Amino acid sequence: MSISKSEFINGLDKFKTRQDAFNEGKFVQNNDLVGVMRYCGSVESYGELPADAAAGDVYGVKTGGGADDFGTAIKAGDNVARTVDGKWDCLGGSMQAETITQADIDSIFNKGNGD
Repeated sequence: MSISKSEFINGLDKFKTRQDAFNEGKFVQNNDLVGVMRYCGSVESYGELPADAAAGDVYGVKTGGGADDFGTAIKAGDNVARTVDGKWDCLGGSMQAETITQADIDSIFNKGNGD
């Protein structure tokens, strides 16, 4: 089947129009993400988090101790976020891995393979 250039372009234009209508409202816009979470700095300890923090405020906690409002233990370097209901939720922090050898990696991936 042969179609003219103008028919092809017209078909593509109709497809794009339908696709745009389908996509409308289905994707997050950049301005929708503004204010979701906002890094506000660090505090020395969990107990020093500001009581008047807004939802989405995130703070780094320099020293460990205590637990967030959901019972998660706070470790040094963890980040915590203020929820919409005014609670602190631990997001986790940095992770440090000790040296691992190729033999260690091989043993992990070969478990159950007769090794």
